[in-house]
Amino acid sequence: QIPWSSRKRFYKALKRPTMAPFKTVIFRDAFLGDIITSFIRPILDFIFAISYYVLVVNGLLFTNFKQKLALDAAATTLETSWLLHNCILPASAMLPLWWKFLQTLRQAHGTQQRWP
Repeated sequence: QIPWSSRKRFYKALKRPTMAPFKTVIFRDAFLGDIITSFIRPILDFIFAISYYVLVVNGLLFTNFKQKLALDAAATTLETSWLLHNCILPASAMLPLWWKFLQTLRQAHGTQQRWP
């Protein structure tokens, strides 16, 4: 387990871009915001993979199907999942972009320049 005191600065640095509308924006915040927005596609792939593994484990543990049937059932469930495709994945894609947009607005407001 990683002690909180040794990673406190790291966690604060990750928290600051999410607090963009309420705090002044420094270079580190803008840089981390750019990195987070660049990772949108890998984040979506990670969420999809986690949901697939959860469905496969659920199918293997709580049903009497063979492994191939559980994999096929998980794939079909994910392909037709309204919650995943219309709520979870779009929200996961939009939140980092929304935070970066708010961060840019705060930076423009703080510097009183349109193009900071």
